[in-house]
Amino acid sequence: MNNKSSAAQTGEKPNNDALTVSHAFIGGVRLRLARTSAVTPPGRASGAPLLILNGIGGSMELLAPIAAALAGRDLILFDMPGNGGSHPAPRSYDMRDAADLTAAVLDHFGVDEADIMGVSWGGMLAQQFARQHPARCRRLILACTGPGALSIPGHPLALHSLFMKHLFRRRGGESRNSAGFSAQMQAIRGWSSLHWLHRLRHRTLLIAARMDMTMPLANARIMSLIMPNARLAVVEGGHMALVSQPARPAALIADFLDG
Repeated sequence: MNNKSSAAQTGEKPNNDALTVSHAFIGGVRLRLARTSAVTPPGRASGAPLLILNGIGGSMELLAPIAAALAGRDLILFDMPGNGGSHPAPRSYDMRDAADLTAAVLDHFGVDEADIMGVSWGGMLAQQFARQHPARCRRLILACTGPGALSIPGHPLALHSLFMKHLFRRRGGESRNSAGFSAQMQAIRGWSSLHWLHRLRHRTLLIAARMDMTMPLANARIMSLIMPNARLAVVEGGHMALVSQPARPAALIADFLDG
């Protein structure tokens, strides 16, 4: 992937009136991106935009509930290659490549520094981004995620469900998001942040769900002990708590970013 970009505005909106979608060639692949109108409400100082990184195989539509709960903020979202409206990557990539692609998305929007939030797989990418591009990450939010290959594993049935949903086929036999899912799985193969998490000095909010069977709460507890400027908040619900019960996580995120 290279970091050159060209764009075309579409006006398409992913289930959120505040988000306007565009497509651009970034890093050699056509990505679908979205950004809010960036209107700062009265009484709140304008600050860095919040870039949200999705879970494995997910499109930005999946993030619509938490994006709506964060209405009024300057949000940036994009579909990873092969997911949602983004074309597959022309070659395999690793987490370093994904972090550089994320930086190129910020370049595309003319953003030097952003708050970075990652959910599940996106939380692992957020960790890699903060390590690789530390000056471009103001604050870090890691939700329902872990430190990668050395994570405490989830319940076998929950992990089975995660993988099985990507085996269902669309009409005509096309695998749904198979290219993106497979590429993301390959990217985290053998990846772990445990040996360098202690070097991340960014103010960090860890959000973990009490009943998360895919990425157990214990992972966030361990990360909160390793990271020097991290605090942990536990919410009710499972791995999809930010989608199914977004109000509480959104309030925690707002307090953290505005504090």
